[in-house]
Amino acid sequence: MPDVGFRKWLNLDYAVMRPGHAVVKMPLGPDTRNVRDVAHGGIVASLIDIAMGTAASGGNYDTRIKTVVTLEMKVNFLAPARGDMLIATA
Repeated sequence: MPDVGFRKWLNLDYAVMRPGHAVVKMPLGPDTRNVRDVAHGGIVASLIDIAMGTAASGGNYDTRIKTVVTLEMKVNFLAPARGDMLIATA
């Protein structure tokens, strides 16, 4: 998995990567929380986007084979994300 830039900063753990399914974990620390000490909404949306892209590509990031991009995404926040780890399943 090419974790560079923002992805590297997120300190992601790709627990599952296969075509059509991904589980991506991200530790929640002081740099990823908002002023109310819960996960920042932008961090949550980023994790969701990365999990979806990983599932869609099957974890294969060889751009000569397949490129996956998000055209549109909507996130409904139903409750604050608390704890030490965020887990996205796609």
